[in-house]
Amino acid sequence: MVFETLDYRMPSHLGYLRVKKKLVEPKLYENGDIDTRRLSVNWKKTKQLWQKIYPEKTAEEIKNIKDKPLVRELNEKTNGYRMTWFWDKSTCNLKNQTAYYIKITRDNCRILSGGIRSNKLNFYE
Repeated sequence: MVFETLDYRMPSHLGYLRVKKKLVEPKLYENGDIDTRRLSVNWKKTKQLWQKIYPEKTAEEIKNIKDKPLVRELNEKTNGYRMTWFWDKSTCNLKNQTAYYIKITRDNCRILSGGIRSNKLNFYE
């Protein structure tokens, strides 16, 4: 699915599963500050920054510090797009379908991440 940009049609008319790309743009407040709630945290770079700022503290001591700076992911490699798994329920014959969701395993999310990093793939918008 990831490497060939395919849809997976789930059995029993449960809909389609696909990878969808979504443009993530940070919003600006009136005073010029950036609303970073839409941007995900790059935890690897954030932890490296914390080690640089607080070199004498242990991980437990750093954990207890409030209002530490976070490094946000701008998705520059994908031109601001974030790829996500999407369950298209438009053809789903399930009752109360809005109450159901799909939870993708971590392995599948890593496969998607590897596919994004390795190739220029085209996904649905």
